[in-house]
Amino acid sequence: MKNLKLISDDDLHEQTREAAQDEKQATLVLLEHLAEVDSRRLYSSKGFPSLWKYVHQSLGFSESQSSERVEAMRLMCRVPEVKAELASGEMTLTSVTKLAYHVKREKLADAETRNLVEEIKNKSVKEVERILVSESTAPAKPDRIKPLTQETTRILIDVDSEFMQLLERVKEMKGNPALSPQEVFRATLQEFVVRREVKEPKPRRAALLSNEVVQAHRRSRTIPAHVKRFVRQRSNDQCEYVDSDSKRRCDTRFGLQFDHARPFAKGGDSNRENIRHYCPAHNRLAAIREFGVRKMERYLRLG
Repeated sequence: MKNLKLISDDDLHEQTREAAQDEKQATLVLLEHLAEVDSRRLYSSKGFPSLWKYVHQSLGFSESQSSERVEAMRLMCRVPEVKAELASGEMTLTSVTKLAYHVKREKLADAETRNLVEEIKNKSVKEVERILVSESTAPAKPDRIKPLTQETTRILIDVDSEFMQLLERVKEMKGNPALSPQEVFRATLQEFVVRREVKEPKPRRAALLSNEVVQAHRRSRTIPAHVKRFVRQRSNDQCEYVDSDSKRRCDTRFGLQFDHARPFAKGGDSNRENIRHYCPAHNRLAAIREFGVRKMERYLRLG
């Protein structure tokens, strides 16, 4: 086993890319092996009543993972184009699995399946789901509100693409892509209510700060609101980190933070020339580069 801490950043980057490619190739190899196991009914001779049981109990995959791999394998055997797209990376196991479930549910012919393969390759999982839903013949269900207990209510609604974009935007602004719809709705409704409720007027400050106090606070870690507005407009609410080699800009919008380009501890000011919009990962990276890992490890949770 290699000691990864001894290799350079460039070598680590390349080896990680190779490992990712190896994993994709391993998934395809596994599906090919499952196809042969299925054709030989090898799972039966090993004491399993089905291929799914064999994958789950003998190979150690979870129930859902077993279903995904069995369905993907069978679709791959039926439509060879699926195997080619998996091999090239234009389709993922998740996309193939969703297509397999759709084909089975809709009882599609091979020609119709091939058309869908062309349509969904190189698409994200959410885009694949949207395409498959649009192709589904199942009738849409009306919105429903159903009390489950005294404390819990189930709400079933159909939403449009704008709603989903707003949902994702709220997650970005909250800095947590894993927020559930319930958490997003609750936070949004609470903020709406707080905005609309009548507030008691705040008492005016009794006196202005003296010139001495103003001078003492002129250089402050606090970033003024007008600077934050300027930086957000400049960044378009996207991380401003750019890789010096590839020139690729980080594309995340989650959990953005205002960071001092020249650290405040080293004399940096909180003006718009010195403030940048960074995601947490690149904010941590900047701090490590400025102060070193040993000094920052007790302040930062790496990852």
